[in-house]
Amino acid sequence: MKRHVVIVGAGIIGASIAYHLSALGMKVTIIDAEGPAAGASGSSDGAVAIATKSPGCLMNLALQSKAYYSELSQNSGPLSGVYHLRSTFLVATNDTEVTCVTEQAESLRQAGASLRTLDGAALQNTLPELRNNIPLVLEIREEGHALGYDVVWHFLKNCAATICRNTTVTGLDVLAGSNRCVGVRTPDGVIAADDVVVAAGLGSSMLIPQIDIRAQRGQLIITERSRLARNLPGALFFASYLVAKSGLVDMASQSAGGPDGAALVIDPLNTGQLLIGSTRESSDDPAHTEFSAVHHILKQAIGYFPALHDLNVIRVFAGIRARTADGLPVIGQIPGSNGLWVATGFAGDGICLAPLVGRELANMMVGKNTFADFASLGPARLGATWSAT
Repeated sequence: MKRHVVIVGAGIIGASIAYHLSALGMKVTIIDAEGPAAGASGSSDGAVAIATKSPGCLMNLALQSKAYYSELSQNSGPLSGVYHLRSTFLVATNDTEVTCVTEQAESLRQAGASLRTLDGAALQNTLPELRNNIPLVLEIREEGHALGYDVVWHFLKNCAATICRNTTVTGLDVLAGSNRCVGVRTPDGVIAADDVVVAAGLGSSMLIPQIDIRAQRGQLIITERSRLARNLPGALFFASYLVAKSGLVDMASQSAGGPDGAALVIDPLNTGQLLIGSTRESSDDPAHTEFSAVHHILKQAIGYFPALHDLNVIRVFAGIRARTADGLPVIGQIPGSNGLWVATGFAGDGICLAPLVGRELANMMVGKNTFADFASLGPARLGATWSAT
């Protein structure tokens, strides 16, 4: 009989794990309270980029995952037609931001990224609509883009997983007198399993309270279709994004009356629209957006990219990221447990890391070697040890 794995969460991480476990010959069931890509995976910018990753572990894994995206997007691969190469641009607008981008550039060079500084004619030819007195623009080449819901759909249609939509997992089923996880509990009864993987974003803490996952809301803006999106050779990440992602306070944004974690991104979509964002707020409410936050983001965007002034906004929405206290994801087996695994807390890095995480967690579960960097992302670092009581 095939080893049966239940995955809680049908986002991009859960879908990737399902695809890779299925490829290893396992029976896979995915359970989600709503459906595939209903949460953060469907409310993301789609950036497969190392440009904004923290130096060290995350940057190294992003490089590996980007290469794996390219492998999976070959003609016969599950992500064929989903992943597209492009550049990422880091933009510094003042002296403090120049220092931030310069430091990030050094880390990227050490990691082996392909980059160049844009100025003069090169800047004018590449980003002609950008305001002409920007002190520093760094291009990181051979980055990529993949819409989260598209990746989820392609992973799932290329594996034999059973998907249980609109099904709430109310708890874990643990064998009496042991720490052996043997399934999950739902309102309709127990779904038995040999292993359980919790990849439920914010919902992960409900099932594994030992892991502290915090909500982080991001407000985003979509414009009408425009020639600007077709002309932009990649996403523009302003240095405020690096500051906000690090969890530090952006004093310039606060002094300008900006919301918590306000950061500017201008991202061309394949539809010809532009995605403009975003915020990083301590909120778990995706149902509301705020005029003050949207106004602040758009005012900054038009100030640095004046051509946006003539575009209409057609949608404003919010997504919720799941973030750990140290800003790093949690991946691996829960210490002290038998058959309980976790992959959560990606805080916006899930789109980039999902293919690699799915492959490597599947390898962990069958006892294969994995990249050394994954050892530093295990739940033990958070003091999470399993207790069935």
